Amino acid sequence: MRITPISWAILGIAVVLSGCGSSTPEEAAAEAPSTDVAREPRWSEVLAPTDLSLLEAPAYVVPAPGSEARVAPSHEARVVRVHVRAGDVVEAGAPIVDVVMPAVLEAAARWASVTPRRSLRAQRRTELAALQQEGLVDRERVFEQETEIATLDAERAQALATLRAASLSPSDSAQVLRRGTITLTAPIGGTVRAISAAIGEVRAPDGEPFATLVALTPARIEARLAQPLPPGATLEFVGLDGSRTTLDAASLRDTVDPLDGLRVAWIDPVADAAPLVAGLHGRVVAHLVSEGIVELDGEALVLEGARVFVERRSDAGAPERVEVQVLTASATRAIVRGPLAVGDRVSLEPSRTVEGAE
Repeated sequence: MRITPISWAILGIAVVLSGCGSSTPEEAAAEAPSTDVAREPRWSEVLAPTDLSLLEAPAYVVPAPGSEARVAPSHEARVVRVHVRAGDVVEAGAPIVDVVMPAVLEAAARWASVTPRRSLRAQRRTELAALQQEGLVDRERVFEQETEIATLDAERAQALATLRAASLSPSDSAQVLRRGTITLTAPIGGTVRAISAAIGEVRAPDGEPFATLVALTPARIEARLAQPLPPGATLEFVGLDGSRTTLDAASLRDTVDPLDGLRVAWIDPVADAAPLVAGLHGRVVAHLVSEGIVELDGEALVLEGARVFVERRSDAGAPERVEVQVLTASATRAIVRGPLAVGDRVSLEPSRTVEGAE
């Protein structure tokens, strides 16, 4: 094989390159800089508490007893009149819809007919009992009347149960029969949040309610927390409607939801807080204004037993170990109380800075 001038040139370049890359392990170790010496320790700036994942949590207003009510029929009903519209403010007992409920009308008719029949049977039993005492009639005649009375009592009890289910009393039966309709009224005073009733519509008891009413009452806030809210913070509920309500931090009670591991907390508004609409969604916000409470990177924390430290950079650049109290923390950030100020720098490699200082 003949070597051309071009082949010689390529061979020479390869030899030069191979010579440049060859060195002993000792020489390579001497030439390679140590990463520990070349890389400066990492520092992070101390900030004012701003991490929303630690200071805020989704929340909503838990309905208080009597703050929400639904108007629905006790039996199948046909709508004949609607008295209100969404947004109306009504008092307790105000008419909402007029309906025809055949089962209730039948119960009212039974009650109206059974009552006089039972009275007659009772009167006849009394007369026969007196005649039996004189030996003029036998016991069987009296027993027949008592059996009839028991049957009428059972029929009247069934009618009464149907009337009570429709929030009617026996004294209302005559009026119900005369009018033929039943007026469903507001169980509480408040605002009509929703109305769903069309003239002529027939609705079953297990269907959608005709109306939903809400009232402004002292409420309770329920929040779902990934981390506990920082102690000592001023708490506030900010609703989606723009309302802001100061909360009583001392009333906070919580538990852990076993389904997702989140912490469920309940907090009451302060005593003089304005009433809230049940079901209003928003968020709980923690405000921290105390001196010495700051936010820093979670990597800066060093746990020794039950105590927590950080390595703060001094004016001379040397690390200085200080103890802090962790108020709340996530996987990456922490809010602590201690001798730190906004703008201080703490080491993200605390063990390394201590070794370097020694």
